[in-house]
Amino acid sequence: SSSITINNSTSYPLILRYYGPSVLKVTIPAYGNKSMTLSSGSYKVAATAGGLNYAGTEYLSGSYESKYYISSY
Repeated sequence: SSSITINNSTSYPLILRYYGPSVLKVTIPAYGNKSMTLSSGSYKVAATAGGLNYAGTEYLSGSYESKYYISSY
């Protein structure tokens, strides 16, 4: 299994969805943190905060931390 800590560095609630060996939907409050455990493997990840969306893939194995933020580029 993989241990993940998510840091929401936005002023909006962050909704994350993981699709892979495990399926998870979690909402993290503005400027909040959440730790969770998922089965290791390849995941499609979708994130929404403040009406903005992100989608990508991640391979989970071991422990790590991810930080989500909004950039105005």
